[in-house]
Amino acid sequence: MSSIEVFKETLSSPFTCYRARPSSQPFGNPATTATRSMDVNFIEDFFSIANGRNDTSLGDQMFTSQQPNTTEYNEDYTPYSDRPETYIVPVVFSIIFVVGVLGNGTLVVIFVRHRAMRNIPNTYIFSLALADLLVILICVPLISIIYTIESWPWGDTLCRISEFAKDISIGVSVFTLTALSGERYCAIVNPLRKLQTKPMTVFTAVMIWIIAIVFALPVVIRSTVVERPVPGNKTILICDPFGPEDDGFRTTYRR
Repeated sequence: MSSIEVFKETLSSPFTCYRARPSSQPFGNPATTATRSMDVNFIEDFFSIANGRNDTSLGDQMFTSQQPNTTEYNEDYTPYSDRPETYIVPVVFSIIFVVGVLGNGTLVVIFVRHRAMRNIPNTYIFSLALADLLVILICVPLISIIYTIESWPWGDTLCRISEFAKDISIGVSVFTLTALSGERYCAIVNPLRKLQTKPMTVFTAVMIWIIAIVFALPVVIRSTVVERPVPGNKTILICDPFGPEDDGFRTTYRR
């Protein structure tokens, strides 16, 4: 039995009682009965049209159209040579790289060479500078290239390293800013009471890095290079932090 026959049998059975019941004993008011009769006529007309076709794929299409198609691609895909970001992004990323390395590098050198600068707030700022340098030195050069070429050219290893460095930098930045905000709050509310010492600050900064690394470990396991279809009967390679689509992780993650 095809899906259209099952669909017809399932839907038509509840309406049979409405049509077989004498008009002198309608369910509810006449308007409700008339509406139900119109619904029955509509369903019968629908299936008469479907049965009159040369094939019986209409019902099957209704059930199968909801299935995801993993081979679909965006019809609005624009070649890289026609995109303005292909030429703009590398220039912007180059400026970010130069300014970021000079600025954060200078801060790190000053903090290391001058003991007078090693106070509690500057310790957290030093940790932030290291996190920024991590993502600037590793992620910015790799990511800027993918705006100029279609496929990821670096392989699985650099894909994992890039995603790992990015997540570590995000974790360190978030946790360090939180700790710095808490320390500044305590310093303003209780200016005469020293709640945090330098050794405690160094310990907190080190723990922030450890926690950020632990939280970033899943991306090292999952990240891989996967293929994506594009117009022109070709595929491109991308660095995907969620891994391949056929292992069930994406479905679990979306739930």
